[in-house]
Amino acid sequence: MSGEREPRTMAGKTADHTDDGIGSGLCPAPEQSAQTILSNEPGSFARGVLANRHPALIQQVRNAFPYGPREHQALDALLDANNNGVIEPLAPSEPDHDCLRRLVEAPGEAGRIGSRLWDAMATGRLEVRAHPIFCAPLPYEEMPADLRAEFAAATVTILKGDLNYRRLVGDRTWHATTPFADRTAYFPGAVAVLRTLKSDVVVGLEQKTLDALERSGAAWRTSGTHALIQVRG
Repeated sequence: MSGEREPRTMAGKTADHTDDGIGSGLCPAPEQSAQTILSNEPGSFARGVLANRHPALIQQVRNAFPYGPREHQALDALLDANNNGVIEPLAPSEPDHDCLRRLVEAPGEAGRIGSRLWDAMATGRLEVRAHPIFCAPLPYEEMPADLRAEFAAATVTILKGDLNYRRLVGDRTWHATTPFADRTAYFPGAVAVLRTLKSDVVVGLEQKTLDALERSGAAWRTSGTHALIQVRG
């Protein structure tokens, strides 16, 4: 891929409806011209996710099994974190730190995949690490210099999921035909995104694709029934 090639977009329906100390060093993208999407706007999809969908999911978990007091306390803490909490790094004692070991011990194909990942990490072919920006409510446009240098050195950066998509193009009400290349011009290297649509933000669509989606009458932006792959070399 070269910088002179047009960005490519693939869109279609998904078969599975389930998902997904900061420094300076930013390089501005083209001038912001769309309204920022805020989660405190009454009636908005973003507000509904925090105020309605997440609490409803927690309640579904409560109703699914006669949990004891300890489990209900954990669900209470999760609900409080959704309503009032901040994003923080996981403590070393959290069970997610053992996820690869548990995957290796799983039966069947899951265990085989876990063993491949374990081997790749043991031989240095795969490295898992995190950057403080992922605990901050910032777009990639405001990434610090050290992270910018890592992305610049990569052959291609692959981003997955709705949140990463919004961080990449900006959590704003862009027109859906806004060029993907324009919204990612600031990114320091080739970038590809794989994303199931679960929020209002989308760019890079052809007009005929947008027209067909709008004529369908479906909530295609937020229902999780459509996905896209976009690439900028």
